[in-house]
Amino acid sequence: MNTSIEERLVDTLKTVGDTLGPEDVPSLELGRAHGGRSLFARPMLIVAAAAASVAVAVGGVAVVRGEGPLVERPLARPSGTHQVQVFLCRKTSSNPTCRHRNATQQQRSEVRRAITSMEGVEKVEYESLQDAWERFNDRFAGSAAKVDAKVGDIPDSFRVMTRTASDARKVRENALGRDGVDQVVIL
Repeated sequence: MNTSIEERLVDTLKTVGDTLGPEDVPSLELGRAHGGRSLFARPMLIVAAAAASVAVAVGGVAVVRGEGPLVERPLARPSGTHQVQVFLCRKTSSNPTCRHRNATQQQRSEVRRAITSMEGVEKVEYESLQDAWERFNDRFAGSAAKVDAKVGDIPDSFRVMTRTASDARKVRENALGRDGVDQVVIL
């Protein structure tokens, strides 16, 4: 295996290990939501999306064997950058701080302003509910996991690019606990 690939893989695994703790995993509440829809459907959808994100983050680079030497092809982000995804509150969020409410426009603006002003942040992009749903459909085309997904099931979010893993962790710490923020994931 290529040494630089090994180093990136080790760094990614350390970053993921440093960012997730027991307090980040919401308790599972089985039953029925308003309207009779199973509460189990949304957590499974999030688990599928998180698993795909982790697979991309851990994979990082696809190694394709051709007739010549090994070729590296990036899958997720430009080399030297780190991505953080800040998911905003939805009525269906299981995070108690969301209080079963959607993030307001003011909360979105405050979160964007706080993140954009941080040192080490290179780019902040807002992903709407529609954009998130389209990305999910593209990523899971042909998968049974997307059958029940509709616009609004995948929360809107900010995709944040930082210079270093340390900057990514600082963004995560800054965003967690802010009004309107459901979850923060370092990819």
